[in-house]
Amino acid sequence: MKEAAMKSQFLNMAVLSLVLLFNPQMYAQSDGNYRSIQSGNWNSLSTWEVYGSGVWALASQVPDHSNSTEIRVRSGHTVTITATATADQVVVEASAELVLNDSKTLTVMDGTGEDMTINGTLQCHGHLAGNGLTGQVIINGTLNWDGGSVTVPNVTIANGAQVNISGSNDKSFRYSAMNVSGTVTWTGTGRITGGAGANMSIGVIGVLDIQNDASFQYDNGGGILSITNAGLVKKTGGTGTTNVSSAYLHNTGTVELQSGTLSHSGSGTHSGTFTIAAGCSLIIASGASTTGDGTLYQGEGSLLLTGGSLSCTGTTTGTIVSNQTKFLLTGGEVNGAGKLTVQGEMNWGGNTYINVTSLTLSGTAALTISGTQNKSFRFGRIYNNSTVTWTGTGNFTGGAGAIFDNLSGGTFDIQNDANFSNDGGGGTLTFNNAGLLKKSAGDGNSSFVSAQINNTGSVQVQS
Repeated sequence: MKEAAMKSQFLNMAVLSLVLLFNPQMYAQSDGNYRSIQSGNWNSLSTWEVYGSGVWALASQVPDHSNSTEIRVRSGHTVTITATATADQVVVEASAELVLNDSKTLTVMDGTGEDMTINGTLQCHGHLAGNGLTGQVIINGTLNWDGGSVTVPNVTIANGAQVNISGSNDKSFRYSAMNVSGTVTWTGTGRITGGAGANMSIGVIGVLDIQNDASFQYDNGGGILSITNAGLVKKTGGTGTTNVSSAYLHNTGTVELQSGTLSHSGSGTHSGTFTIAAGCSLIIASGASTTGDGTLYQGEGSLLLTGGSLSCTGTTTGTIVSNQTKFLLTGGEVNGAGKLTVQGEMNWGGNTYINVTSLTLSGTAALTISGTQNKSFRFGRIYNNSTVTWTGTGNFTGGAGAIFDNLSGGTFDIQNDANFSNDGGGGTLTFNNAGLLKKSAGDGNSSFVSAQINNTGSVQVQS
């Protein structure tokens, strides 16, 4: 009998433990715990009950950070914040919803433990703030953000969680570090503006899916707004241009353009992959895009340098533009103490200044130098094992010891009457020909002016 009683007691304890584990409404209680008893207004007493002296009772005060040890919105309930509120240790259960109304502010205080945990849904139409530089929000469920601001210093988007940024209203993102291991989907026409050092950090399993033509834009207030990507940033919607404007974009993961154009007018450091689909464009518009070893631009779309700089610093594998990708230079500067290898079509049509230490045009490449503006090449070295076609009226100028090596597999085809000339600034501009140098078009003279030319290959004058 005694053994049977002990077994029965053990079984009852095991069952109670399982109930406590799997029933979200049965958990350890502390005096000052609040929980919802129905859907309603946050500021309505009828929405809440409070725990004290071992029993639950109807609330006599609206919960806030000063009178509560936990505030819990229970499964199946929707609680709406219609006035300014402060809170700490907030839990929104699965299948529950917390709504922050337009222009209203919820300040998340920084107490012990997790300050706010969303296992259900948070609808953010207003201002989700931290207490100064403190406060943490963990999204395990869903965050729907269609207006207002997020300024909580620490926001975690867990694996499997979903953030939907939508609507026509601009969203302000300041002070916050948003660490994404789930998925952020951005739709609508509203911009994301921000500063004060705010950073959307896409983790190795995180995704930022851009489905619009809006702007992610620094607001000029404090530290620069940034996206730091170690996972996947992709543009899958919008046939126009998404601008990352005056903000940092750092990529050690993958950036994919499946629709439209992504234009970056801020600085960033890269060692990851940019995949540009046919008909799509990636534009470096301003700022310094610094690329290290392992940086790869690929896909059948276009990489455009219109301003700023592509600064290649990797000295081992360097930066590679694949044979499918069109590399178009209309402005800015290609520089850096590293290597750049172009395997496909390259068009140098603007006044882009090239002074990268090593630029290799591989056997599958084709460089067209065109237009009316002069092209400047200084300090670096170009290794051509492809076909270079020089048209237009712009001169090819350079100096500071710059060297153009036309290798044994290379062709340099002059189809104009412009000059290859030393610019008088520092060391000599040199052209070494071990392949084929030819003039195939232009009725006038093409001159090498104050530049050194060394020939071990073939020179053909056809025009």
